[in-house]
Amino acid sequence: MPSAGDPAPALSQCPLLRLAAGRPWPDRADGWGAHHHARADRAAHPRAHPGTREHPHHVAGRARARPGRRRPQPGAAPRDGLGLARGHGSGGDASHSTHPHGASGARGDHRGGRTLQGARLRQGRAPPGPSVLAGPLATAVAGEASVTHTRRAALQRIIAFGLAAVGCGGPATSGSRAPEGSDVLGILGARIYPSPSEPPIANGAVIATDGLITSVGPRDGVRVPAGATVLDGAGLSVTAGFWNTHVHFTEAKWRPAESVPAAELTAALRAILTRWGVVRVVDTGSLPPNTLALRRRIESGEVAGPQIMLASGSFVPVNGSPFYLLPSRLPELTSPEQAERAVDWILDLGGIDAIKLFTGSVASRQSIVVMPVEIVRAAVGAAHRRGKLVFSHPSNNAGALAALEGGVDVLAHTFPSGEWERELPRRMREANMALIPTLKLWPWELGRLGVPASALERAQANAHAQVRAFMEAGGQLLFGTDVGYMTDYDPTDEYVFLERAGLSFPDVLSALTTAPVRRLAAEAGAGRIAVGSPADLVALERDPATDIRALADVRYTIRRGRIIYERAR
Repeated sequence: MPSAGDPAPALSQCPLLRLAAGRPWPDRADGWGAHHHARADRAAHPRAHPGTREHPHHVAGRARARPGRRRPQPGAAPRDGLGLARGHGSGGDASHSTHPHGASGARGDHRGGRTLQGARLRQGRAPPGPSVLAGPLATAVAGEASVTHTRRAALQRIIAFGLAAVGCGGPATSGSRAPEGSDVLGILGARIYPSPSEPPIANGAVIATDGLITSVGPRDGVRVPAGATVLDGAGLSVTAGFWNTHVHFTEAKWRPAESVPAAELTAALRAILTRWGVVRVVDTGSLPPNTLALRRRIESGEVAGPQIMLASGSFVPVNGSPFYLLPSRLPELTSPEQAERAVDWILDLGGIDAIKLFTGSVASRQSIVVMPVEIVRAAVGAAHRRGKLVFSHPSNNAGALAALEGGVDVLAHTFPSGEWERELPRRMREANMALIPTLKLWPWELGRLGVPASALERAQANAHAQVRAFMEAGGQLLFGTDVGYMTDYDPTDEYVFLERAGLSFPDVLSALTTAPVRRLAAEAGAGRIAVGSPADLVALERDPATDIRALADVRYTIRRGRIIYERAR
């Protein structure tokens, strides 16, 4: 009989869980399935790519990853904070809880870090196949539950994450609303925040022409071109458009993106992203062909939505395919040489903007397999030579340590099942590793699973302390919510939690705008309101400097000078 706080009864009602056992991925007519099982004896794609240059930050990062540094070793599987064994591949000290919460905010922007070069939207054939989120939940902080029930809760969340990766608002219109009779759009009389580090312009005006900002300043100093479409900004606050760097297009409503009616896709994007001011996203794990189809329809103007970058690959360590996907498997990296070839192969397919690794993967009910650091380092090196960043799903402390020492650019989650060592924030900052905290995920998931309130409070306290420590170390924070897996789309709580963790309004605005632009090497001027910048704007009903929750109170979302969301009034 379930103990108090046991999530099993609630999860048994989840239709995704009822689809879980033994379900194989669909057959791949294009041979992706075979490539997904790439081994060291496969013919290699050439590693040399004429015309590409390795970014100097990648060179510096590789130099910092010293071969002599202590690495996790194969052997006994010590227990992680979730009560799960760490498994084989690389163990690592429990004390190396590489669990950062980046929060550089505005001050992280000028420090730089590894950036993605050559990331551009390309229409091309990309490998189908899911990118599974294998991330243990911090349910083990619940001392009230037995070890058995704790492990079960963690595994059930892991299953839910994996299933979410395979697909388990108001009235919509298709396409974006173009200014009537003109490609000039103006917002007049608003409070304008040009960037996180600049003071606001009271009673300001901003003019966009052909997708670029052509004028910004005090209202009485800005000339409005004849024929412009003008929005009344009285009482509004205007910032640059927002990024969400951790999203998933895995719900059934996105499939098949090639043929879902445009109005339905626009409505779905409105509910999950554009009504919250989001103009750019990073898909960190969905079905690539479907995401690429969605991206094509957005970029054609048929569907109103954000710019989409795609992180793909979902490479796992040997014997590290998540157990809930068996007998199907994700592509294994078996050696440094094969890892380089596998990354080159997937990038050669086209349309992929970044690589994702499972540096820690839940391989059985008893173990988390950690990717050996030398394999992580090889995969990261291959991606960096192609100008691509690498995201990591670490699953536990040892997986995060492998990501850190292997040169991964972005940790896609925190995992606040316990405290982490005092030196970790500094080490992450020195490695130029960014962090996506996803703070709202933990109370949402723990609450959904019926975890006792005291355990939820401990997990949140750990997460907030990690964010604070990482911010104080000068680390770079990227805003992301794991929306698409998380079905509560409203980001208000994420803003509140970030503020409680010590971020100011400029810090949060930086994580939404200038920090992801700098990390992901978006075009010049993006992420701020300045002449020549892309006309990506958010008009808020209230001033977020006085109430952080106002960041979710959106009147207009504007991408490239065109309104892609307008609140009904």
